[in-house]
Amino acid sequence: MLKRIVTNIVKLNGQRPCLLMNNLKGSNCLVQNVAFNFSQRGRDYTPSNKKYLQPWELERKEYVELSLAIQSAYSCKMLSEILKDNLYMLTDYQLSFAMFHLWNHEIPIDNYFYNVISPILKEYITRFDRECNKSLAEIATFLGRMKVQDDALWKVIETKLVQERLYRYIPLNDLIDLAHGMATANRGSQEFYNIVENVIIKHRLRLIPDKIAVAKDFFTARKIGSPLLFQVLENPHAEANELAGLKEREQLQISG
Repeated sequence: MLKRIVTNIVKLNGQRPCLLMNNLKGSNCLVQNVAFNFSQRGRDYTPSNKKYLQPWELERKEYVELSLAIQSAYSCKMLSEILKDNLYMLTDYQLSFAMFHLWNHEIPIDNYFYNVISPILKEYITRFDRECNKSLAEIATFLGRMKVQDDALWKVIETKLVQERLYRYIPLNDLIDLAHGMATANRGSQEFYNIVENVIIKHRLRLIPDKIAVAKDFFTARKIGSPLLFQVLENPHAEANELAGLKEREQLQISG
């Protein structure tokens, strides 16, 4: 996660992070402000129908300053102000970096998260498409690890993953981490975990040992998963005829 942000940052000698906007106050109208800022990016940003901002559409200095400001946050209150005051230049990369920062530094989740940060996440995630697959996976993973409990937020995430089928664009190992995070927060429908199981079985040759252990952990903890899945996790390189039920499952043409 950090690597994706770092690759977009150049160090600015003698400069400190600064907040570039301070015209949004309060959280009651936050969702409206988020939506408004998508069509009012400021300065030279003109595509009013743009779904989200790409890092390369920002000035380098702005991107660096906002990323460093996020990294400096030591509370949800501070992070919420940083995000709220910079909505017009917020990218999916920085949203995922913000969630990583909260998790990595074990910053307590409080009302500032639920009243300010969560509405921002919901509004932005609804605009995600397959180009945001890594960010979507990382956000969901870290939210799960922090055991965030926001029904509306998780509904938006699951809608993207299941109904809009963005899971298809998430690499196998990232999808396993995502599912483990959601299981940690006791989130995710049976349909979602069935999809994860199907993807694991279909792409079993790509499994690596540590992700096999992660998958076993959350499928066992939630008491879900078919016998075929656990056969695959025990021996992902087994021949197809050695896996009982594989032929029947493939005949059902389950997508993965």
